[in-house]
Amino acid sequence: MLQGGAKSIGPLVAQCPLLEDFRFSTTRVPEAGGVVLGEALGNCTRLKRLNLSDNTYNMGGATALAASLAKMPEMEWLNLCDTGLTEDGAVLVMRATAGMAGWAHAFSRLRFHTDATRG
Repeated sequence: MLQGGAKSIGPLVAQCPLLEDFRFSTTRVPEAGGVVLGEALGNCTRLKRLNLSDNTYNMGGATALAASLAKMPEMEWLNLCDTGLTEDGAVLVMRATAGMAGWAHAFSRLRFHTDATRG
């Protein structure tokens, strides 16, 4: 699935504010699709589990995702393996999550590896 798929599912995800678990992995979505999806996830403030692994979100996707993650105080499990976020993008994501109420005690799993911090 390329960016057209992410651009299509973005508006649907945005209409699901009660969503608690979203898995959109191994779709190889490039940066433009990652931006659309990252922004749409901002409406899903009750998300607890998010798997976006094996996509190529790069810095644009990281920026959109970081803004959305900051609105998800119930997040417990996050998988961003092989997302091409770059080191700067990973820092954005971690800063966004650091300010979340209860993040430190509620977060049970965080996955970054392989190219997640390559840049």
